[in-house]
Order: sequence, then structure tokens, then C-alpha cells
Amino acid sequence: MKKKFLLPALLLLLPAGAADVHKPSAYSLELSEGLKPTEKIFPLGMLGGSRFTFLPQLGFNFTEIGHCCYSFKDTGKCSCSFPPNRSNGLYFVAIWAAHSMWYGGNTATHGPVIRPVDENGKAQEGPWIDYLAPTMRDYIRACVKASVEGSVNEKPKRNIMLWNIDNEWEPVLNYSPLAMAGFQRELEHIYGGDIGKLNEVWKTKYRSFCEILPPKGEEYLEKPAAWLAWHDYSENTFVDFIGSYLGWVREFDPEHRPAVLKSTQCSSIEMNYIVRSHMANLAKLADRTRRTSDGWIGIDMYGNTDRNAYETSYIYNCIRPTATQQAAGEPEGRIFFAETNNHAGPGFQFAATYWRTLAHGMRGVDFFVLGRYKSNWDNLTFSFIDGYDGQPRDRMFYASRWANMIHRSEEFWHDALPAKNVPKIAILMPQRDVLLSMETNRSRWDYSVNNRLNVFTRLRDAGYWVDVLPYTKLTDDYLARYRALILVSAEHLSAEECAAIRRFTANGGVVMADMMPGYYDEKHRVTQGLDELLGVRLEGVYSGIHFSPDDVWYGTEHGFLIRGDGRINVKLAGAELLNARDVACNAKSAWVTCNRYGKGRVYWFNTRIGVLRAENAPESDVTTFLTGFLKRAGVAPAYSAAQMENLRIEHPLTDGRGNWLLAAGVMNRLPWPGGKVTLKMPPEFKLPARVWFGAAEENMLHPIPAELRADGTLELTLPEIRSAGMIYLFNDHAPMLSLAVTNAERHAANDPNTPMFEPGKSCEVVVSPVDFSPGSEGRRIALDVEPGWKVTPVSQPVGTAPARFTVTPPAELPEQALPNMIYPVVATMSDDGGRIAVAHLAAMLRFDPVRHTILLTDNADNGSEVAPIAIRTGAEYRFLTPKPLRKDQQIRDPRDPGATGGKPALFQGVLGDWNQPADVLFVNLPEATVEVDLKSVYRLEHMELGAGSKPNLKGVEICFSRDGKTFSDPKKLDVAGLKLKLAGFELPEQPEARFVRFRLQFSAPEATFGEIKLRGRVIDGGGTK
Repeated sequence: MKKKFLLPALLLLLPAGAADVHKPSAYSLELSEGLKPTEKIFPLGMLGGSRFTFLPQLGFNFTEIGHCCYSFKDTGKCSCSFPPNRSNGLYFVAIWAAHSMWYGGNTATHGPVIRPVDENGKAQEGPWIDYLAPTMRDYIRACVKASVEGSVNEKPKRNIMLWNIDNEWEPVLNYSPLAMAGFQRELEHIYGGDIGKLNEVWKTKYRSFCEILPPKGEEYLEKPAAWLAWHDYSENTFVDFIGSYLGWVREFDPEHRPAVLKSTQCSSIEMNYIVRSHMANLAKLADRTRRTSDGWIGIDMYGNTDRNAYETSYIYNCIRPTATQQAAGEPEGRIFFAETNNHAGPGFQFAATYWRTLAHGMRGVDFFVLGRYKSNWDNLTFSFIDGYDGQPRDRMFYASRWANMIHRSEEFWHDALPAKNVPKIAILMPQRDVLLSMETNRSRWDYSVNNRLNVFTRLRDAGYWVDVLPYTKLTDDYLARYRALILVSAEHLSAEECAAIRRFTANGGVVMADMMPGYYDEKHRVTQGLDELLGVRLEGVYSGIHFSPDDVWYGTEHGFLIRGDGRINVKLAGAELLNARDVACNAKSAWVTCNRYGKGRVYWFNTRIGVLRAENAPESDVTTFLTGFLKRAGVAPAYSAAQMENLRIEHPLTDGRGNWLLAAGVMNRLPWPGGKVTLKMPPEFKLPARVWFGAAEENMLHPIPAELRADGTLELTLPEIRSAGMIYLFNDHAPMLSLAVTNAERHAANDPNTPMFEPGKSCEVVVSPVDFSPGSEGRRIALDVEPGWKVTPVSQPVGTAPARFTVTPPAELPEQALPNMIYPVVATMSDDGGRIAVAHLAAMLRFDPVRHTILLTDNADNGSEVAPIAIRTGAEYRFLTPKPLRKDQQIRDPRDPGATGGKPALFQGVLGDWNQPADVLFVNLPEATVEVDLKSVYRLEHMELGAGSKPNLKGVEICFSRDGKTFSDPKKLDVAGLKLKLAGFELPEQPEARFVRFRLQFSAPEATFGEIKLRGRVIDGGGTK
């Protein structure tokens, strides 16, 4: 399968290193050597990697940078400059037009900054503007124009692939005069100018629409109709503005590249406490921006396993078009994860999450965050580099293998969609009811009490494939994809939505619902729109005087062991009470009814199925109870295997050319032991000659037994799954490569699956082609590694046996070699037309601290992407200035103001805050002494010093000591011109010392001294290890 970008045949004759492993193009068939992507590229990024010194070696090609013209507010011109353009990757460029008004005041061109107002009448500061004000919209448009033009005209030209706008710009509800006046006009339009109709719905006594004030957040239960109307209006105005904002970005880009909003899971999905206070609505946003974004929807999302799958499925079904929308020319949907991670979780959890996420529309990513040595806060917690020692965490290696998995079939990932005609069911995520739902009071980030995720997980435990739908997908064509629809606390449904659910059921669909589905319409009017479907007459929530009225129970074959909370009063109106015997013998028994409607069935529960739990029984009893009704209606699980609760097989993906793929993952830290899995495949599926499995812990592919039965059931025999893997059922695909280092004696410190090379020692690399079609004549496999490494042979022809190479790092490592770097091995298969397959693996390189100059003072690396060679010494930076100081004398230390004792190293720039200087201020001190204690003796070779933000140094003398008592003679340093930026000083005498003293002389009443970096070597047999 030929690519648009081809290599000249001569390149096949070049030695190893011909493909530069420091360039993203070496890892992808969808990226030219000049970094021009095809339309089928998968953006693989990591925030914090804008220098591209680390990302390419992982197989990544993409990162985010911001463009915020603070100058535009005051001048009407954009003087913002980017970070240096490394020209070695693709960029996701953030246009921060709203942030440019952070400091408020007056603008040069559009009058005063107009702020939104919270429910207490307080103006919202920072990046928030009242976008309902025409001047603010005009300002944003003008600032976008200046910022985009500045971005695209940058020299050298930056490889912009995708735009985004102000970071996580999801405002809280706006109670400004403009917002309230607009709300009043909207209500007057909705109710045709009849205030009486509104009063009837709202249970109010307004005399005119201009009297109406929007409800406050705490009134959401007291005023549900008003709350839903206010939120709907706020969502609509926000989505309209964002649609315009994104449109302006695309309009002013000469290449009209797509633009997205970095939305968030917490403000727009099911964390009801957060959702209530914000106005984002992903379903509305998707429909408003699908064309502008070329089908992308951006999301910042953190989580793991089933919760991640649940939320991703919802987002994917928001952005996917209906048949009507697609017929009108709207593009297919795809998710760009603008920030994501599995919080601070381990690597196996990362794999169990993101291998599965690909099945739910993930087609681009910018992981948060690369991290760095001695980082803090989010850059420490969410990092792929351990801030303690600068070494890659285990998930860094999983991320590299994940990138390799994508690159080996990158075109497939662009084209792949969920297969049609497979047994799937759907859960509705009813956002209106999320806005009115009960909180758990455990966390502001939690879901509501009647937790749909619980139902989702129980269904997945049983082997069902489950999609999560917004209201906008309650259409005939979309619902036809599913055999069952689950309604959990879906009480507010419009007439059109109720009608679609009735048609779905009449045509043979199965509905499972709880509580009061469709009891209200979208305006909170009592309509009981699904009573006929349910076969009951809903009569409201039970609120009698019996003891603990919320406690209810369901019976099982072992007794009443399933407990629930809450119940609905009801009268049967055609439905059958399935557990009539239990109800007759237990006044606290909840109900389950069944009603036949057309060709379908409806099961209704008069309690919350999202809170059902087992008591004195395994939780699997609840799963068996709920799924038993689906099975009774003929809706069987999609797949089955042993230990189902620890195995997830995602719905099949296909590219429409006979290629199919299944993602698999585990649910806990224990491996799934392996065994047979049976699943239903659609009629059009054809079993390939061989089926392959690739585990997340390696870059090899292995054939697995597979059988397609006459009834369309596929049986696979899978190996043990420690975290995740992909199952390839390809019939018509380009070759794929798998590779491994077979004889490495060591592995990476944080990942036993990553080989560690040793300087001067050879290892064998085995490359095995997986070919899906005949015709391998003339093809060759080559291996590329770090420049200066040796590969034997350079390349070799493709044969029936795996290709074997010997890789040898140099015995003496170059000065720029670093211990925390990834040292990739890249395999390429080519023919006369160019590259046709590529694969890579990440490796590490062993370092000996005795042989290398290392950082000894525990400094942070000040934002660099790779840590220096360093060991944690526990070094202290302290002052020896006599005490007490006079009243007019001060030493201000940002680590501990006023202290002069031993403290950890200073580092230049920040200390946990973007605007806090990290230098020490000396006031009215003509001189001072700073001492560094390295805690052990080292051989010192080099140092760097900074004079801080007030560089008024007159002189510096330095001396050394092994014991802190006897010091060498002072040596004067040439500090003329020493500023904030660190300057280097060689130590040719290479003193062996633990203590280093600096005697500072100042030339002004106020002076600063900043960071000290000392580098040296561990003395053989001593030092800190």
C-alpha cells in the first residue's frame, strides 16, 4: 500500500541512521521527511514537549503551544512571540484572545472590558468576558485576526496542524444585565408572549417577562422549570459564541485548518455539582462546530478504565453525525484529547485505559504532561517523567508502545469506525436530569446518586457492548444501531424524544427504565410521555410515613439480597408485574414490570437501578439480576469468556476494506489469565487466514487460534493479558512489523519490558514482518538507531525467517548522552517505491555515575525536557551571614522568607508559582556568605551561577572544604556581566569537596543572588549513590 510521500530508492542503500530517529517522520508513513502530514495522520502529542527533544523518540509528532497577545488590549496590535520554533514536529496552537483581557480595564479599540457577573453580582475576573456584549465579540474577532496572522506569518514557518482557543474556557453561569435581558426575551419568544403559560409551568405569579430573574444555583430543586430554562439559554448562547470564535480562527487562517475548544469532562458530562455551575453542553457544541472543526471535538479528560470508556463513548456519540447530518455534508466525528492522563496511575492502568479508548473515537491526543526533573504540582503529579529522579515512569514506555501500535496501522485508525450490525445496547445520558440530580456529597467530581456508570459497568461485566448517547441521538436512524436502550433517571424528555423511543420499541427494540422516564418534558411540564410505553401510570415519588421509606429490596433465588433506594408510586396500565410474588410477601419489595409494545418490550423498575447493591452476596448478583431481563427479551451479551468482570473486549472496528480490529483490556491490577473468547461478528465479516495479537507490554505480534462458526460466532484463543492488547483481523492491509530486543541483560528501572543497552555491548534485534498479501519480492528491512551506534547488517531482504540485526552502542558515550533519554530502535520495510511498513521500540542506556559529570546540587531543570545527569544528594544552600541583622538589613529567601538556615537548592524562575522570583534578596548588606553542603565529598568540575533579578554583584570569592572546617584559599571569580541567566565556570583544579563557600560583595543597597549548580563526579567508592 503506497503512501503519498515516498523515499528515493537510493535511500535504501544508505547505512543505518539514514532515517533520523530524532525526527517524527521516521516513525510514521503519514508524515513526510519535511513534516508534511497526509490527511490520515494520527496526531500523537504530549504537553510540555515543544522543543521536540524527547517526543520523536517516543514515536510522537505533536504538541501544544499558546499564543496570547496581552499587548492587543492596550495597543490594538499583537506583539506576542512564540517559544522558539524547533521545526521538528506538528503544533496544536492555542489562540488565547479572551485571556488577553485578563487584567481588565479599557481596551485601545473596543472600550472597557465588560465582565460577566456571578449569581451574587460579583464580576468574574481573569479570562472571563461577557461575550453577549457586541464590543467584546468584536474585540475577540479582532484579536483572533491579529493572533492568527502572527502565528501563520512566523519565520521560520511553524507546522500548525490544529487550532484551539482559550484554555478550558468554560465559564460559570452569567447573571449580567445583558444575560438576564436576553433570557427574558428568550422566554417571551418561547411562550409566545403569554406570561400566564410560563406561570403555569413555573408555578409563579409574574406579571410580565421583564420581572423574571434567573434562579441561583442553590435553587435548582426549588425552581426546576426555571433552572432548566436558564441553563438551556446559557448553554445556547455559549455554544453560539464558541461557534463564532472557532469560525473566526478558521476564517483568518489562509489554510483554513480546523479549530476546536478544549472542553472538559467535569463541566459538561455528569459531575452534577460542576455541571450545574457551568454552561458547556458537548452535544450542542458538537452540532454547532462539526463543520468548523472538520469533525473534531476537543476534550480535556482524566480517568481510567470503565469511567474513561463511559465518558469517551458519550463524547464520541455527541460528535458523530446522524444520517441526516451526514447526508447534508457534515463530516464523520472524531475526538481529540487535548489533555488526558490516567491521573497519577501506573503504566498498566494507562494501557488498560488508552488501548480501549481508541475504540470510542479517539483519533488524536496531547497527553498531559511530559514533566521534568524536580518539577512540582501538576507537572509532577501527572508527569510521564518522574520528577524525583528525572527517569521515565512506566507509563512513558507504555505510551511509546501505544504510539508504535498506532503507527503500524495508522491509515486504518483514520478510516476505522465502529462496525455496524453488531449486538450493541445504549444508555441515555440525560443532561437535563443531571442538572437536577442528587449529589453523593463524597466529592465535587463525583457522579450523581443514581449512577449511570454503575449500570454501564455492570453491563460491561456481563459482556455487553454499550454506547452512551446524548438527547441529539434519539433519532430513528441512530437508535436503529442498538438492540436495547437503557433509561436511568431520564425524567425530562421532549415530545420528539419520547416519540423516537416509542418507535424504537415498536420496531423491536428493548427498553429498560427506572423511576419516572418521560414524566416531564424539557420545560418541566408534566406530560407522562412514556406511560403508554411503560404500561403503567406514574404517580410520583413515594413519600409515605413508613419507617425508612427509601429502603427497598429485590429478591433473588437466595432471598432478598439486592438493596435499593427510593421508589415510585404507580398503577399498572397494561404491564405485567414480574415479581408479584415478592411484592405480595414483602412490603419493601421494589417492582419490576414488563410491557409489550409493538414488536418490542419495556422493563421498568420503580427504584433507582444505578444504586442497586448486593448485601451478603457478591456484587455480581446485581449484574445477573439486571442483565437477566435483557436476556429474557433475547438481548444476549456480545461476548463471553472466563472471569468476565476483569476483561473488556471493545466493539469491533472496521475500515470498510475487510480489516477488523478488537481492543482488549483488564479492569484491575491482576492479569486476565487467557483462554477462549466467543463473540458475535456481523454477517459481512470474513475471517482472515491468520489472526494476530499484540500485547501492550511488547512490540511483537503473535498469531492466535481463531474459528468462525456457521452462526457468525467468532471464537478466539487469547494469551494472558496483563493490561491491554489489540486483536488484528486484517484481510487487506499493508505489511506490519513486530520487533524485539532478545538478549538485553538489563531493563529500564521503571519498566521490566523495556530493554537497557550497555555501552560497548551488542544486543540482537529481531524484526518479524506480518504480511497480509503475497508479493514480498524486492522488499528489504532496515534498522535505524541513535547516530554513532552500530547496526549489522545495514539492511536485509525480506524472507520467510525473521530478520536479525546486531546493535552496539559506542563504548565511550558522547557528552550529550543523557540517562533519562529514550534510545529508539526503528525498523522499516521498503520496496522500490518507498516505505511500506514501520515499527519502533523504546530502549534505555545504562550510565555509570563514576564515569560521567553529574549535577550534584538537586536543582530543578528550569523547564527543559530532559533532565541533566543527576543524583539526589540532599544538598543545602544556606547563608552564613552574622546574626542578628540590623533593622534596616534583610535577607529575603523565597523558600522560607527571613530564614538563613540550610534549605534545598534554589532554581531559576519559579517556586510553585508562575510569578514568584527564585532568587535571594539582600538589603543593606555590603557582603554575605553563601555555603553549599553536598552531604558527601565529590570531585567538582563545573559550576553555574546566576546573579538574580537585581544583579548588583561587585565580586565573588569561592573556596572548598572536605570537612567544613579547613577551606582552600579563596579564589576570585570574574562576575562582570553576571545577570539573571546562569553563566558557567570551569573548575580546572577539580577539587574534592563537600562544602563550597561563596563570599558575595554587593555594589548597591539592594542586590540578589540566585541559583548555584555544581557538577562533578562520584569518587570511586564514595559519594552518594
